[in-house]
Amino acid sequence: MNDHMTTRSLLYVTTYDRTLGHLGGAAWVDNRILNEVPKSWRMQEFVVTNVDPEPVELEVRSNKRLLAATLARMALHREPYITAKFRQSRNWTRRIVALQRAAASTNFVVTSQWPALLLALDAGIQVDVHIAHNVDYLLSELHDPLPLRALGNARRTKRAELQSLKHARKTLALSSHDRERLVAHGVDSGHLLLTAGTLSKPKIERTRQIGFIGKASWPPNQVALNSLRNEVLPAVRDVMGADAPGLIVAGRGMQDIEGLNVETMGEVDNVADFYERIDLVVIPRGSVSSGVSVKMLEALDYGVHVIAPDHLVEAVGNADGCESAASLDEITTAIVRHYREESPDVKPTRTPAPSRTTIEEFWRTVGDSRR
Repeated sequence: MNDHMTTRSLLYVTTYDRTLGHLGGAAWVDNRILNEVPKSWRMQEFVVTNVDPEPVELEVRSNKRLLAATLARMALHREPYITAKFRQSRNWTRRIVALQRAAASTNFVVTSQWPALLLALDAGIQVDVHIAHNVDYLLSELHDPLPLRALGNARRTKRAELQSLKHARKTLALSSHDRERLVAHGVDSGHLLLTAGTLSKPKIERTRQIGFIGKASWPPNQVALNSLRNEVLPAVRDVMGADAPGLIVAGRGMQDIEGLNVETMGEVDNVADFYERIDLVVIPRGSVSSGVSVKMLEALDYGVHVIAPDHLVEAVGNADGCESAASLDEITTAIVRHYREESPDVKPTRTPAPSRTTIEEFWRTVGDSRR
């Protein structure tokens, strides 16, 4: 038997380069997973979008030509937006050919995020394990603008997404709630744990600054930041007065955010600079969401305390370092308690063991996927 057949070689297909953290949380997720790849494996990374000189655009809504081409393809082929926006690209076929060449020299294929799965399926490549960062049909139901709603985009997205996921030998969702949604639709899915659930470097010094970092154009970020600025922080100021903390926001598009006691950083080259300036992360998302809050997990890595809704803490599956709150009023109370240095109400969270997969176990899952 030759070396190609005896050596475990992996093709890891992802949406964008994992050094581009400003594009979203997927870079943090990929880094967390790939930092633990077994040393005995031979690994090749393949990036779907923004690859010169033949880029496939990740976002098309700000480009009138690409948006028009996407909408035309949706009308002609009855495709969902998340499919049409990639297939309309002049370079999509070139990326298919490049992926086919890359896959020819590997014996295991992992895809990370929807665009990676779509490209692999269009290339006729069997996916051993797919990492589902979100359930996209739920995001469509929650956040689609009126033109996409008129086209029935959420319904199209659900059909295309579930059909595609069933082509992967195994799907691992980042969120325990997403895992339950997929299983209910017949998708063989587990839950991938990304954190050990404890503060890695507990931060003691108090800067009296709450931090919020993320891409301003991402709808869940817009909802959370609006709640934080317009509801939670005014309520905190009503209780604490001049002792109330300030807010520092960072990330692509965040430089345009304004408000009382709000400081903006925009994109940051080194995320550690952001976490050095804050002592608390607050994420007041609504009661329904998909995926996990990467900013919550990242904050834990930097030893920063986190206050988040119950459903976000539960979705991670193992985030004992987070303080959960069931409502905006509870989030307000938790912030006041934090700055008055009272004991936090930290609730242990655990996902039932049968559905749970650690990153170490993930690599065994990949290796066992073809047995």
